[in-house]
Amino acid sequence: MDISTLKAHLGEELFTQVEEKLRDLDGLAIIPTNDGSWLPKARLDEELGKQKTLKGTVATLTQQLAEAKKAGESAAALQATVESLTQQVKDRDATITGMKRSGKIREALTKARVRDASVVEKLLDASRIGEDDKGNLTGLDEQVKALKASSGYLFEEEKGGRAGFGGGKNPDSGSGGGIGGNGEINALIRAAAGRNAE
Repeated sequence: MDISTLKAHLGEELFTQVEEKLRDLDGLAIIPTNDGSWLPKARLDEELGKQKTLKGTVATLTQQLAEAKKAGESAAALQATVESLTQQVKDRDATITGMKRSGKIREALTKARVRDASVVEKLLDASRIGEDDKGNLTGLDEQVKALKASSGYLFEEEKGGRAGFGGGKNPDSGSGGGIGGNGEINALIRAAAGRNAE
């Protein structure tokens, strides 16, 4: 019922007395509202409690949303860092693998008696060189044989006997000796000493 209707029937003085008596009753507190109606205080307290709870929930959700947004940005930055580090590790692994393979190739070239392994390595087709399950190089021997056949000067000569300084026999020397043989060396010594060959 509208309070103004009750007020009109009771009159101003009686209505004021009734309103005062209602406020003094325990457990039956009634509060007049702006629209002219009365509302039990218990119901008002209940609604205010709900409103307070809702405000708390909104504040919590707002905070959680802000934290989630911040965490999302942090997660994106963290993901970018992880991807960058992963790529760096892959690059480093590839470099290490390349260095190991290069070392194996140079070792094999040294065994093949090349004069300069670093130069010969550059002449090889790296895409044709691989490794088997045991880590042995494949495809290198064929390329080394082809280089020996086409560019033998890249390889050291096979050394034979032990005569002379060169360690190999010189068919032109007659007495066998690496640097032209003993006869030629003696002639050079005589010439240096100013004596002609006898």
